[in-house]
Amino acid sequence: MVLLIAAPLLIIAIGVTQSWAYALLALLAFLSMFRNPLRYLWARLRGQKPELPK
Repeated sequence: MVLLIAAPLLIIAIGVTQSWAYALLALLAFLSMFRNPLRYLWARLRGQKPELPK
């Protein structure tokens, strides 16, 4: 959960210090790695009750 919260801040820092291309690559990696947790959180924010895999 800590990485899920800290990653956007780190990606912004990468974009500011390095370049937007590296930040874009980091963003794509973040979205790929946290695809299912982000879908779950998005569904919860919309008021749905998604099932957790068993």
